[in-house]
Amino acid sequence: MLKIRPIESKELQSELCSLCGVEYSLTALAYGAYEVEAAESPCEIKDFIGICQFQYKAGRAHVLALANRIGVNDEEALFIMGRSALNYIDLHGTHMAVMENVTEANEKLVRMVGFKPSENGEYVMDLTGFFDKHHH
Repeated sequence: MLKIRPIESKELQSELCSLCGVEYSLTALAYGAYEVEAAESPCEIKDFIGICQFQYKAGRAHVLALANRIGVNDEEALFIMGRSALNYIDLHGTHMAVMENVTEANEKLVRMVGFKPSENGEYVMDLTGFFDKHHH
């Protein structure tokens, strides 16, 4: 069973970023994806699949990382975690998101999550009403 959980400890966030090979950001919020046996199971590092880090700058949310643990390839978990983070961002009043660090390797996933390239080359997503129309 996939569990997406906020990472509430900066020490844990730093450790999980390291497991994914991404740069840790002290100012970023983060979610972790875990594969656990049952809904009641605690999330442990051994079950860790990937991380999503994001922060707010200039009225927009910037997704800094959406990455699997090194050695894991679970695009579906990243998709669900990315959408979970965007829903959190939208529910907390920020409606424009930018995906940072887009590469050839992750561009397909970035587009699946809903980001599109803008005229200036940024991958952006307008969250206004996005979750309203997709969940009815």
